[in-house]
Amino acid sequence: MKSEGLLQRSVQFLGHSVFTGFLLNGFVLTCITEAFNRQSVAGMLRFMAGSPLAFLCNMFIISLTLCLSLLVVRRRYFVQAFISLVWIVMGAANCIILTYRMTPFSAEDFSLLPMLARIVKNYMTPGLIFTIAAVIVSLLIGTVVLWFRLPKDMSAKTSMRSLRLNILKTACMVLALSFSLNMGMKTQALSQDFKNLADAYEEYGFAYCFSNSVVDKGIAKPELYSEEMMDIIVSGMENTSSAACGVTADETVKTTSADAESADSLYPDIIMIQLESFFDPMYIKGFTYSHDPVPFFRHLKEEETSGFLTVPVVGAGTANTEFECLTGMSTSFFGAGEYPYNTVLSEQTCESLAYILGDHGYATSAVHNNTGTFYNRNTVFSNMGFDNFIPEEYMYGIERTYTNWAKDAVLTDVIMDRLDITDAQDFIYTITVQSHGRYPQEEALSDPYITVTPDIEFYDENYNVYPLEYYVNQICEVDQFTEELIGRLEERGAPAMVIMYGDHLPALGFDEDDLTLPSLYSTEYVIWDNFGFDMQDTDLEAEQLGTRILTELGIDGGMIPAFHRAYDGTSEYEEYLELVEYDMFYGKGYIFEGGTRREPTDLTFGTRAITAEGCSVDEDGTLTVYGSGFNESSKITIDGKIYDTVFEDEETITLEGRFPSGAEKICVMQCDSNLEPLGRGSNEIDAPGA
Repeated sequence: MKSEGLLQRSVQFLGHSVFTGFLLNGFVLTCITEAFNRQSVAGMLRFMAGSPLAFLCNMFIISLTLCLSLLVVRRRYFVQAFISLVWIVMGAANCIILTYRMTPFSAEDFSLLPMLARIVKNYMTPGLIFTIAAVIVSLLIGTVVLWFRLPKDMSAKTSMRSLRLNILKTACMVLALSFSLNMGMKTQALSQDFKNLADAYEEYGFAYCFSNSVVDKGIAKPELYSEEMMDIIVSGMENTSSAACGVTADETVKTTSADAESADSLYPDIIMIQLESFFDPMYIKGFTYSHDPVPFFRHLKEEETSGFLTVPVVGAGTANTEFECLTGMSTSFFGAGEYPYNTVLSEQTCESLAYILGDHGYATSAVHNNTGTFYNRNTVFSNMGFDNFIPEEYMYGIERTYTNWAKDAVLTDVIMDRLDITDAQDFIYTITVQSHGRYPQEEALSDPYITVTPDIEFYDENYNVYPLEYYVNQICEVDQFTEELIGRLEERGAPAMVIMYGDHLPALGFDEDDLTLPSLYSTEYVIWDNFGFDMQDTDLEAEQLGTRILTELGIDGGMIPAFHRAYDGTSEYEEYLELVEYDMFYGKGYIFEGGTRREPTDLTFGTRAITAEGCSVDEDGTLTVYGSGFNESSKITIDGKIYDTVFEDEETITLEGRFPSGAEKICVMQCDSNLEPLGRGSNEIDAPGA
């Protein structure tokens, strides 16, 4: 009888305290977050019916977070409400983010918030920004109201017995979650392999995937990792020079143009261009265009080396495609949704094309017509071996799109100037931005060059064609930029190679059924040259592109290219690449000769000298600085403090009515829109009266 009473009380305890309360709330919140995740209630119901174990795991995860309220005895009603509100807000944020970039919301996005604040106006209309701000303020007010209005649990005891009881309740939820996760892994209803983040959220649910992105950072130590294992991998990389794989350095010299001034140089200038959201719109089913959106790119596909490129992201995530193409490494081994640029590469160096080509005497530059601090590139490019970085803060005469992105035409002069400034062969890695989303839902172009007509067999008469029409007109201008650049290179005459590829598909809402591409992760690349290379068309992974270029040019060096030459196509490729990446970033560095990693470079910025030559203060206290090379990003700095500055022209900038008394030194710094400095002018001048 006594045992029956204990059992009855246990059942009542579990039923009333845990399952009836927290699981019911968890169930409701899971339904809400999955409806957001799939952008429909029907999608949520299909997930619940088709993947019940995955749905259950998501429910247990959310329910466990609600159990945290048990540890806050008197305010547990408020904590439950607050945690519920957080899940709803994150679910809504995921829905909004999926609309704009096709990549779901992960913990990594919190690290992007400072950067996103600088470009929010490029994505959202002022009305939408105001609406979101109003919602945020309302939520904050609502949280304060809940704090005061929700009752305290005055019956709760603060004794150790009460605390132990609440811990026991939470432990029961932990056990339930652990059991469901274990069953999910065994039955393959769940997985920790997030190579395709969007698919993972679709298959396994929002709460499960988001929680993974919180705890899953970097590369986990592989079971086989050891010095002996790394020695085995390295020994297999012997005799894998580019000469052994195909083209030799001597052949490279023989194929260069005899008429070029630099024909006696060993290698050509290499310009690698990552084209933002670029692909051929002819791959979209059911549309006709008044003009070919990418005629020059199509010409290059037919006449030069080309193929499909499999990239790691879709709709967004430029930096991860950039990482793979520059390093030859895969982002799939990193945490869910992780950007190595924002984590490990902000802290340590990494082998890349810039380091390898720099070893062969190349001057290495990165060019990007967007802010230099985005994705921490002002730090990352130093850790990747670049000598010079030219972001938009060091560019002149920028024109902007309807959505405020810099147009790519400005890049032609920047690239040509860099080629002319350096005496060595150049490696110039360029990232474009003009065709970046968002793509306006309204009519943004009053007289578009290309008009788009939907096929009524695929789309109804009310289909909103404006986003696609805006996009194709932008990439048409990008296509014109590439044609102008290659024309200038042909006129210059020096041996040159241009590699162009799309970083990911645009966030236009199309799925695989709407496209004739191999997959949503397929873009295209082309390789142009003016010295007679005949390279075979082939499809590549983004991580293989750099090795392909080095091999074709007969350029040796680098552990990753040697790895690709030795193991590409073998059964050990994936397993060994993970070991190599772990060793390089988080392990002992056995793969490096002598165990020594690269040193960061002393990164310089821009191509023009930015010089302050003199200054004056008028009777209103307005400071005027005279010099050369100024632009909209030039900011007056007085005794180390940076001031928001008015750009007058390339020789004049002013600080209106704010000149501090007792100032001693003035210089000019190039800063982003948040006044974060990238580099300073070439000299410092005395302040008036100093």
